[in-house]
Amino acid sequence: MKFYPIFLNLENRNVLVCGATETAAAKIRLLKKTGARIRVFGRNPTGQIKRWSREGVLKLVTRNLAESDIAHIAGRGGIALIFAASGEKEEDMRITALARRNAMAINVVDDLGASDFLTPAIVDRSPVTVAIGTEGTAPVLARRIKAQIEEILPSETGALARIARGFRAIASQLPQGRTRRNFWASFFEDEGPRAHAGGGEKAALKALEKLFDREMKGKGCKSSIALIGAGPGEPELMSLRGRKRMDEADIVIHDRRIGEATMDLARREAKFIEINDIHENLMDGLDLKQFAGLQKDRQEGCRIACIVPGSAEMESFSPHVIRRLDEQGIPYEIIPGPREKREIAPAPALAENSSGTGNRQGGGFFNPIPANSNRADTGSDAGATSEKNRKFGVLESLI
Repeated sequence: MKFYPIFLNLENRNVLVCGATETAAAKIRLLKKTGARIRVFGRNPTGQIKRWSREGVLKLVTRNLAESDIAHIAGRGGIALIFAASGEKEEDMRITALARRNAMAINVVDDLGASDFLTPAIVDRSPVTVAIGTEGTAPVLARRIKAQIEEILPSETGALARIARGFRAIASQLPQGRTRRNFWASFFEDEGPRAHAGGGEKAALKALEKLFDREMKGKGCKSSIALIGAGPGEPELMSLRGRKRMDEADIVIHDRRIGEATMDLARREAKFIEINDIHENLMDGLDLKQFAGLQKDRQEGCRIACIVPGSAEMESFSPHVIRRLDEQGIPYEIIPGPREKREIAPAPALAENSSGTGNRQGGGFFNPIPANSNRADTGSDAGATSEKNRKFGVLESLI
């Protein structure tokens, strides 16, 4: 990654656009959303730039930028950014030299090598903004990704973010860390979208207030466990649901063989516990301090992701663990990973239990086996069952 991704606050800051061309107008369209003080220097400005000047959107000087202009403007609040968009290579290079001499960041249109920063493709759900960059190598690809994100990002995203922004002072009463994070996750992923769909922003705000009251009374998010198969070790082949649960997890228990690229799907702030051969040593691989910490975290409503190599279908897990989860009413799910590279499609959605009645999934991914089952096709005897219980004893102890 050559270019560091960053969002820059330009409100009431000076930005110079050198050139009054159609290309310059494209840059200005985005800049004017930021509240920046836009100053345009260029001969023969387009009709649109003239209109923006008359409307007070920008200040227009119908000549090329001079070094004295930089000194004058820099002495009155500084210059945040400079864009070279004259459409003339020699003029753009002259502007670049001026910026370099004055230690100012510049973007030169269609010249990656001369640019200090790039402007990405944007998906705007203000105040939520998604930026897609390819380091200038494939703008067409960036636009394609932008179109895909536009389709999947709900239209109410911006509205929910604005509601949350106005509620942050109240939400600051919640303890920092997991409690507050789970509170916002519940709002953005469940309560907020459902309320907004039924009654708009007023209903969404009311749902947020109820959710806050519930958290303050200690009746908020409960612990949940996701048992996730990593597949053949390539993160792009994991199911969308598996990737999402990794990103949500407060604690990630993973096999040492799971690659770094897969683990990058989890939050950097999560607690990571690495075990050598998780199928054989899940219980023995945790020291007493980690074990005690897990019990405490589980009681506080954390989200646990257990990442195992391969598919992680039913035969990987002890039926006693599943039965205990059912009995305690703890939400859980088994998310199989792909067996081979050709299985690229996401795994079918797996419902979570919430009442202790158990999961009953179709498609053969997960059918709990009763503890007293004598089915011959389970492929296990009493000794094998006992060994499997030992392997996943830590999860049993957690619940």
